Amino acid sequence: MTYQTGKLPEPFNRYGVATELIHTKDYLRLFYHATEVAAIHKTPMGFMLYLQHDGYTTPTTKKRINHFLQYSNLPFRVFQKNYIWYISTPRGVVEWQGREMMFKI
Repeated sequence: MTYQTGKLPEPFNRYGVATELIHTKDYLRLFYHATEVAAIHKTPMGFMLYLQHDGYTTPTTKKRINHFLQYSNLPFRVFQKNYIWYISTPRGVVEWQGREMMFKI
């Protein structure tokens, strides 16, 4: 397993406090504090996108997730309307349900 060390890539290096990006041949994971807020995992069924806020629906958590999606060149975006989180996907907009969401990519 290899870990990203030193300076984080754009757009993370501007917001590196409590942020860790881990990249191996089988996954890309983003941690904010102790929470894995976003990840791409290689599975037998293909690649899966995993998003989690762990109950911390803060602007910073949302910003970290969206930076991860942008960095990964994925057509997803997290946004909030009337205190409810939504995820824009290639198939449309879905309301965030629970603490975590998974998508086949």
